[in-house]
Amino acid sequence: MKKNLILLALISSIFIACGGSESIDKKVKNEIKEKVEDSLKDIEKNVEESAKKKLDEQKEDLKDKGQKEIDRNRDKIIKKDKNK
Repeated sequence: MKKNLILLALISSIFIACGGSESIDKKVKNEIKEKVEDSLKDIEKNVEESAKKKLDEQKEDLKDKGQKEIDRNRDKIIKKDKNK
């Protein structure tokens, strides 16, 4: 994706340097703008998905730790009851 953006920017600068027509320049700018907007949308989507996945993993870890703590406390109570 970055290569495409760089390539489009390079083509745009070549047309400008060669005195390319304004319509071609505008078209290239619009294409670059669309590509950048698409890339930003993809990045936002990936960040949201990654953050959600990370939060889900952390939630599961906390559940596991909480269950282990509950089990440990239950075992302590059972041992106390057996010793009485």
